[in-house]
Order: sequence, then C-alpha cells, then structure tokens
Amino acid sequence: MKRFDISLLCEPILKPLRILGYRIRHVWNRRKPLSGAIKVTGKDTPVSFHELGELYETLHDMAIRDPLTGIYNRALLFDRLKQLFVEYRRTPGRAGVLLIDLVRFKYVNDLLGHHTGDLLLKEVVERISGALRESDTLARLGGDEFVVILPDTDTEQAVQVGQKIIQAMHPVFEVEGHKLSASLSIGITLMPEHAEDVDTLLRNADYAMYLAKDNKQGYAVFDPSITDELTLARMTLDGILNEDIERNDLFLVYQPVLLTSTGEVSYLEALIRWRRPDGKILLPESFIRVAEKSGLIRQLSTWVIETACRELAVMQQDYPGLRTGINLSMHNLHDFKIMAKIQDSLDRYQLDPASLLLEITETGVMLDPDQVIKTLDQLAAKGLQLSIDDFGTGHSSLVYLKRLPVHTLKVDKSFVTDMDTDEENAFIIRATIDLAHSLGLTVTAEGVESGAVLYMLKGMGCDYYQGYYVSEPMSKDAMTKWLSQRRERMQ
Repeated sequence: MKRFDISLLCEPILKPLRILGYRIRHVWNRRKPLSGAIKVTGKDTPVSFHELGELYETLHDMAIRDPLTGIYNRALLFDRLKQLFVEYRRTPGRAGVLLIDLVRFKYVNDLLGHHTGDLLLKEVVERISGALRESDTLARLGGDEFVVILPDTDTEQAVQVGQKIIQAMHPVFEVEGHKLSASLSIGITLMPEHAEDVDTLLRNADYAMYLAKDNKQGYAVFDPSITDELTLARMTLDGILNEDIERNDLFLVYQPVLLTSTGEVSYLEALIRWRRPDGKILLPESFIRVAEKSGLIRQLSTWVIETACRELAVMQQDYPGLRTGINLSMHNLHDFKIMAKIQDSLDRYQLDPASLLLEITETGVMLDPDQVIKTLDQLAAKGLQLSIDDFGTGHSSLVYLKRLPVHTLKVDKSFVTDMDTDEENAFIIRATIDLAHSLGLTVTAEGVESGAVLYMLKGMGCDYYQGYYVSEPMSKDAMTKWLSQRRERMQ
C-alpha cells in the first residue's frame, strides 16, 4: 500500500507558518527589513496582512472545529455552554441541551472499518444539521456522541427538535455499497433548571439518555429521581462486574408467552435482573448499555445463555416440551463464537435446539442486515427458533423482512398497552398481523395489561401474547409453581 504523505495535507497550513516564522526571526534579528519577499520553497513569496489574516482564521477554525465532521468541537461546546450560564445569571433565560448517542456505532467500525464509520458519521451530522435552526449549535463531544444547544427553548420545543432529529435518521444510509441504519438515543436537559454548571448539565443529559434507551421513543427528558440508581449501576458495573460476572448476584426471571386461541403456554421469556447489595433489584435498562460500552456484554450474554439452558433443563423434567426465549444483543449477532456457545449449552443440558427461541431487536437487524442475515441463517439451520423483538419501533425494510429466517414478530408494548383506546395503535397492530401472516410468520403482542386488549387481539388473529394481565416476570421457582397451578386449572 502506498504510504500517504501527510505533509501534502498540511502544506496549506505549514507554508504560511514557515513564512511567518522566517519573517519574525529576521525582523527580530534586524537582519532583514520588514518589506520584501521571503524565499521559502525556491521562489519569492510575498506576505501581506491579508494573508496573515487568513492564516489566523485558519488556525482559529482548527481550534474550534472537529476535523472529521467540520462541526464545532468539545472545546467550543464547553465555552459556549459556560457563556450561556453567565448570560442567564445576568438575564434570565432558558436553553435546551440535547446529548445524542449513535446507537451501536461500534459495530460499523468493527465490521466495516473506521473509514466506513467516518463516512457514516459525516452523513449523520448532515441530517442532524438539517433539523436545526441557524441559531442552534451542533458540536461533537467525542466518538459517536454529539451535543445540540437550543437557545431560547423550553421543554416542549426541545422534545420537538429531538423527534425531528430521530425522524431524520429513518431513511437508510448508503455508505460505500453498504445499506446501514442509524438510530439515536437523545437525552434532553434544560438550563438553568437542570444544572448550574456545564459538567452537571451534560451528566444529567447522559442520565436522560439512559432512559431513552428503554422507552422506545429514542429520547427522554432528564428526571432527577433517576440519578442515584443510574450512578450506582454505572459504578458497580465498572467496578464489580469487571471482576467476575459469575460472582455477582445476577438472576433470571421468566414471563410466560401464551397461545391466544387456547391460553396454553408457548414459551417463557428469560429476563435478566441484578440484585444490589442493599437488596434493590435493577432492571436491564440500568446496566445493559454500560455492559455494551465496556465490552462486558458478550460475557453477560454467555452467562444468560448458560443459566437459561440449565434452568430450562430442570423445568422440562416436570414440563416436557417447555421452551425458553432468550434476548440477544447486537454484539452477539456479530460474535462468530455465538453458535458454539449456544450449542455447548444445549449439549451440556441435553436440550433440543427447538426448545430455545432467540429474540433480536428490529433496530439490531437493520443496522447491518446483510451480516445479521448470515448469522441468523446459521442459527436457524441448527433448528433454533428466531423472533424479531420490539417490532414497529425500528424501520425494517420489507425486502429484508422477507429474507430473514425468523419465525415470529413481537409487536412492541408501546403499541399494545393502550390499543383499546388508541385507534391508530390498533390499526398498526392489525396491519402488522396481516403483514406477518402474509409472510408466513406468527405474531406475539407484548404488554397486554387488560382483558379488553386481549379480546381485541383475539379478534385480529394475533397468535401469541404476554403481559401483566396474565403474569408478571417471576423467578424460576415461582414460575414453576405458577405453571403447576395453571396446569391444574386447565385440566
């Protein structure tokens, strides 16, 4: 490979600097008058105040701009935020601050290379910029995180901008022959009510971004009540989970998925929980993102697969044919060892592959569908059942949906819970069921919390359902007891 000469890139900047340095030295030593020409690269090069002004502008721009995307950098961002705090102390005012994280961007770099990742970042920045006003400020905080400052903005307006940015990501990105999707998580804070300094403001925006990872909307406004829990989750994950996942008080709970027509249990979805030393139970949204960013997610997923298989083998002794659903991270779909890990657990506990149903998110599929399809084809070939989780919250292409070797679509609870009072959600669910059935797929509705919703789902021909109307997630022992009591009632 031909070595790139960086001096070619730097020459427009270095040349005037050399000229300036030459002139300063000679004026200082009084060896040469200020006027005249300077011989730098073999020819006389005149220097003017205009050129020095342009040099200053170039250097100033380099100091405040991100070299990759061309938007403002971290230094300018912090300076502008500090100025706003000073200004609002003198004259009361408000501003919205959006912390934007590009979801699962690491996969693009890992699988397609940093060059492709850089190109994707540039296109993402263009779309974000298109959703902003001229008075707004967009800056790159670092890596795949960006910050938007919205002057003279209240909560409602900040939310509207966040929604507009998320919508701008919907069309698929085409980067060097790859069709990539880019979803965002946006944490929203308001100044000065949410913080009195820059560090606190951005930290609170980060807390809000944690909420955005779980609420399916893609954005969340800072809530002071969440800070203690999320701070502790981060600290303990970084400090304790890194030591040894096996020694931590992680455990699985199970929520049944039932056949809509008969009420029979189809399978149990395994959900991870973490018990803190003070006894409080943390849900996945409090620590999964940290695990993904710290690189612990594969170790955590291996623990879930192993534990779910071991406990399923025990429950199958009383309930032959019982199945378990396991949620896979996007990291797992790009782990070439995932099939071996699953097969090892199946062999160890003498389980049939069909007894496991692997659930993957729609967003995870669409990030790099071609690669994901290859992995899913391998899993399906082994007899494993596959499901797309949270369907409806991403932006699946029907072309890819037809190619995916999945067996069922799980409709996100955000559409299901209030479908008896929200006609638009009811329409979306009916359309999803019709679409899935036309493709030979079954449909599971999650988040069923009332008899009225279940009645509507039956009328629409939904195949499976789960939710608090039937059962909350329970420990293995509690679920075994629940299954026993239900079997007695069904006989």
